[in-house]
Amino acid sequence: MLSLLATTLLLPQGVDFARDVQPILTANCFACHGPDAGARKGKLRLDTHAGAIASVIVPGKSRESELMRRITAKDADDRMPPVKSGKTLTTAQIKTLSRWIDQGATWEQHWSFVPPKRPAVPHTDSNWRRNPIDNFVLARMRGAGLSPSEEADRRTLVRRLSLDLTGLPPSLEMVRAFTKNESPAAYERLVDKLLASPRYGERMAMVWLDAARYADTDGFQADATRNNWPWRDWVVDAYNANKPFDIFTTEQFGGDLLPDATPEQVLATCFHRNHMTNGEGGRDPAESRVDYVIDRVNTVGTVWMGLTLGCAQCHDHKYDPISQKDYYSFNAFFDSIAEDGRAGGGAKPFLKYASPYVSPGLEQSKRWLSKKQAELTRIESEAKKGFDPWLQKLARRVASGHRSWHSIRAISMHTTHGSKLTQLRDNVFRVSGPNPRHDDYILASRPRLRRLTGMRLSVLPDASHTGGGLSLADDGHIILTNLKVSVRTRGRRQMREIEIRSAVADYQKKKKTDKAYGPIRDVLDDDPRTGWSTAGGNATVARTGLFAFAKPVVLGDQQELVVDLRHRSLKGNANIRRFRIEMTDELGPTVQKIGPTPAERLGAVNGHVDKLGKSDREGLLAEFFADHPAVVEARRVRVRARKRFDRYRRASKPVNVMVLAQRKKPRVTHILKRGVWNKRGKIVTETTPKAIGRWPHRALGRLGLAKYLVDGSHPLTARVAVNRYWQMYFGAGLVRTPEDFGLQGKRPTHSGLLDWLAVEFVESGWNVKHIQKTIVMSATYRQSSSVTKAQLRTDPENRLLARAGRFRLPSWMIRDAALQASGLLQTRRGGPPVYPYQPAGVWADSTMGRFHYARSVGDDLYRRSIYGFWRRLVAPTGMFDASKRRTCQVRVVRTNTPLQALTLMNGFTFVEAARVLAQSVLADAEDSATQVSRIVERVLSRLPDAREAATLQKQLEATRRHYAAHPAEAVRLAAQGASPVRADLDPVLLAALTVVASTVLNLDEAITRE
Repeated sequence: MLSLLATTLLLPQGVDFARDVQPILTANCFACHGPDAGARKGKLRLDTHAGAIASVIVPGKSRESELMRRITAKDADDRMPPVKSGKTLTTAQIKTLSRWIDQGATWEQHWSFVPPKRPAVPHTDSNWRRNPIDNFVLARMRGAGLSPSEEADRRTLVRRLSLDLTGLPPSLEMVRAFTKNESPAAYERLVDKLLASPRYGERMAMVWLDAARYADTDGFQADATRNNWPWRDWVVDAYNANKPFDIFTTEQFGGDLLPDATPEQVLATCFHRNHMTNGEGGRDPAESRVDYVIDRVNTVGTVWMGLTLGCAQCHDHKYDPISQKDYYSFNAFFDSIAEDGRAGGGAKPFLKYASPYVSPGLEQSKRWLSKKQAELTRIESEAKKGFDPWLQKLARRVASGHRSWHSIRAISMHTTHGSKLTQLRDNVFRVSGPNPRHDDYILASRPRLRRLTGMRLSVLPDASHTGGGLSLADDGHIILTNLKVSVRTRGRRQMREIEIRSAVADYQKKKKTDKAYGPIRDVLDDDPRTGWSTAGGNATVARTGLFAFAKPVVLGDQQELVVDLRHRSLKGNANIRRFRIEMTDELGPTVQKIGPTPAERLGAVNGHVDKLGKSDREGLLAEFFADHPAVVEARRVRVRARKRFDRYRRASKPVNVMVLAQRKKPRVTHILKRGVWNKRGKIVTETTPKAIGRWPHRALGRLGLAKYLVDGSHPLTARVAVNRYWQMYFGAGLVRTPEDFGLQGKRPTHSGLLDWLAVEFVESGWNVKHIQKTIVMSATYRQSSSVTKAQLRTDPENRLLARAGRFRLPSWMIRDAALQASGLLQTRRGGPPVYPYQPAGVWADSTMGRFHYARSVGDDLYRRSIYGFWRRLVAPTGMFDASKRRTCQVRVVRTNTPLQALTLMNGFTFVEAARVLAQSVLADAEDSATQVSRIVERVLSRLPDAREAATLQKQLEATRRHYAAHPAEAVRLAAQGASPVRADLDPVLLAALTVVASTVLNLDEAITRE
């Protein structure tokens, strides 16, 4: 109410149709008496002047107007809006309508559908203003009795500008240079420098990727990976090159249609292929193709027009002048793309594109792999010195014979679908009774071994099975869809699943399609459409599967092992009926190869090492290395380094990027009845809504659509674009509903300023950097964000802009800032996506175990967030406020939940950043006061005051005492992260200083744009 009061103070006398009347009619009347002919009641239209005047309004005579009689009727059957609608006009709204009619009931077109014209700049005699933006803002402020805030201090300004224009805090050198230079020209030079930074394009692109619904996977259940990342780099380059917005638009709409189109112009059209694609079984590709066209139209409506075009998919828009015919006429522009609705490798058309940004990463990954291979060779050579003593010890233990595998006996067992599970004397499990279509066998055991490294499953034939085979299926074969091995504490239901690293079998059916039964490794996911099948082989021969655990499992005294065999195939009736389960505590070939193990071979020669062949000795060495911690870790790092190199090597070759291409024979576009994909109505052709902009009839197709949108007379495109830029710098747009400039959206807080900026944008040649520089050069932008009681009382939401915006930084910017403060941030540009830290298992449930997250190694781990891999089903966990990237999003979402605090205080990235920051200052400064000051300066771009320094010093001392008493905790904290820890530093002091650094990184000032 207070903000409304402030706004009211500025309103001229009299009722304004667009400001006062149209919102009332839109909210309360248009659902039944608006643009949607199918929903219109009583043939009455209140969305047009002719309809209202002809039926229910007598201009100048409210008492004679049927509209007033109906909205003031005492009888509920006569009163409008109807009681059942749940809407009621207030007394003030009724009075507004009455005054409007008495004033002549003048009608205006909705403000956003009228082409913007450059308004006269309000006169002001204030020395505060720096460009015309300030004139508009100051006029509104003065009308509400407010005055602008003083200019922010220079430290705040340089930090604000750097975050806003590059998405990163300023360097200390930049802060010191700007704060010392009082020259009036220094500010503009700083703006120009930041706009010229290559980091600017990355900052701008991050916002565009949300609007473009960009991700590295298809979405839906399959969520297959795609290679559209070269388009992401094209966007960064476009912003850095200051590509004019009209060309930026044209190339993304129809770069493939331009004369002599370059590969980059074709690449630009990937914007319209960033939608989700559905590759689920049973999905009709024709339906998916229609969905993709609809997604493009809705995205264009949001990003360029700020309209909810999608509301007209099933019927005429209920509020805006967009008919269902208009909507499908818009669809016609995208209906003849040469696509058939498939996903993954079938999501044509593709562009084979070789990215120029892969080479640096490829060379770096090659050097990293060589380094890690050399480290592994050194570690194995050192470790091998202990092999002979280990071998002699093993020889003595197995001299009288040895068994590597030990069968388990169940202490409890049950099935889920009525069959009966029993265990025989030889530890073989037997299933009797009915043979249900699907069945799960769940059994608990206390194995003889306390350390477990793998499991062996033997599936046994039986005379009672079909043809003496492995099951009661028609062919006697089995299909095992899933296998789970878990640990639970006796007496409790909660279980911890054991990660299985690999699975091998002595026989498995060859797999012909992605969704088929065959390889035993497919039992490790949760997809019932895949699994281990023995079909195609001899069903009367026993079959064996080996499962290696990712890490050795040590069972406690009260813990049990739970094995769950699941038979949930789509075919059914192929359940295992006779089997044995064995466990081992050995590693290496024992859990990787079927047959006698290295230790069993040694036992077979009574422990005589000299009787071993070369291959047997190599097998034992492999087992020795597999149980050597240093070797295991070095191999793990080497494997990741190899995968990284292979990823860059694949990316260095031309990759398939989803782009647009036109069919040789255009499709015929129909209105879809009620929006149903195969319910075709009347034929429509390419055109745009008559009420919105001028259609250039000479320019057809997608290029014509782009021309329509960037025509200088278009009422929406420039307004919508500059509104989003304004939102970036003030926290909210001049229109607070950036996705809706229609009749249901909010009116601009400064309509004259919005139009001035829109016209300025167009007349500058759609110069993006120019319009952004104009905004940040204004006195309005430079104000302090501190708020006074008077401002809170009069304008709590800062609609009148009497102070600068103050808001939480987006999560990606917080992460990048922490990496920069620590010195970890890598600024290499472009290339395939990287995999930052992410908690283990977060993909498991959503992807049915098909995808396993393996974080990057080397400097890939510390690249900017824009280059991080983005799975649609599970967005990056650290991006707690980000778009899901499933559909277009242009509204900024800001949240403040405990999850954010937990992430910023305990997330791998932030803990490591704190540790590396502490390590850096600890190595450079000897006294603790200097160390604390440098941490604050690197994070906040300023030195701490005396009170802050004392508080942090006190925390440092308390934390140091704690870690001195608990040195093991200090060592654990100091070892956090993949980056190296300096061995010459005291772990107690490093851990204590890490806590201080973490505290500073979590300060409100560190994560807030001031």
